[in-house]
Amino acid sequence: MLWVSYGQSVTYWRHDVTSQSLNIATMWRHGVASQNANTRATSTDPSTTSPERVKSAVNPLGTFIIIIIIIIIIITIIIITITGTIVQCVHDNLALQSERNLAFLATGTNK
Repeated sequence: MLWVSYGQSVTYWRHDVTSQSLNIATMWRHGVASQNANTRATSTDPSTTSPERVKSAVNPLGTFIIIIIIIIIIITIIIITITGTIVQCVHDNLALQSERNLAFLATGTNK
């Protein structure tokens, strides 16, 4: 049995060694038949290997945590925006009240 993987792929397939492909399989085991630099081949014991077709799985907990972090960032931006708007309004109202107070002190009338 021969397991071959290409590059960083996580896809493996099984190649049964028959009498016709014995020489090719031997060359693969020794790395002679490598067609490109990213190709590597290993011969392993089938009882210790993963299933014939291996697929990379997405970690659902990691995805959930990333979504929660993005939601927290969006809520934080909204809170900062609302707080900034409120502070600006209060500042403008205090400045307007200050101007009225100064005008009253200067002229004696409140307009």
